[in-house]
Amino acid sequence: MTKANFANENAFARGILNCRMKDSAAIKREIMHCLNLHNNKAYHNRKSGLIRHSPYEREGIERTFMRYGVRPEEIWGLADNNRQAADC
Repeated sequence: MTKANFANENAFARGILNCRMKDSAAIKREIMHCLNLHNNKAYHNRKSGLIRHSPYEREGIERTFMRYGVRPEEIWGLADNNRQAADC
């Protein structure tokens, strides 16, 4: 698996693009709590797919997004090159 494929498979930046902007800060807060992250760099590494998520973590991320109306098929993947995910 190439580095780009690994990142695309583990990133949830696409989910941030598919949520309402007003919900992005709450989603970030909930995901940081779910993954026990304590700083923005750790969150960014997870959002960008640089670190593999366990099945339990993936479920937590999907549950969080679904509470805000983002379907699981709209979550996983890197942000589109023409659009940037909010850094939250």
